[in-house]
Amino acid sequence: MSSRYVSEAVSTALHILRGMDILPYEGIFEQLFDRCSPGLTLSQKVVLYPQFRQAVEPELLRQVRKTGLFGVVDGYWTYVAASELLQEARAGDYLTPEEVRLEDRALGRN
Repeated sequence: MSSRYVSEAVSTALHILRGMDILPYEGIFEQLFDRCSPGLTLSQKVVLYPQFRQAVEPELLRQVRKTGLFGVVDGYWTYVAASELLQEARAGDYLTPEEVRLEDRALGRN
């Protein structure tokens, strides 16, 4: 996927996250794919979703870390300000163990 497409998808994801109080980690990718793939048939979506996620997830995690507004707690995207765990992690400039696992998986470093 082109870097422009990935950048636009990540920008849309950040917009979605800003409009939510809490959202399942997996939910952002599903919502984002639906918005970015209008007109595709179900069979096309089944084939393209893994590729989409593989391209978008690492960049989204990087941008989320860069903005410092969101983090992942118990499988949900959460505002850093709403989570003591995330506040402590960001103050120490580190990721939570859950975020490290998600990033490693997204980058294929299982």
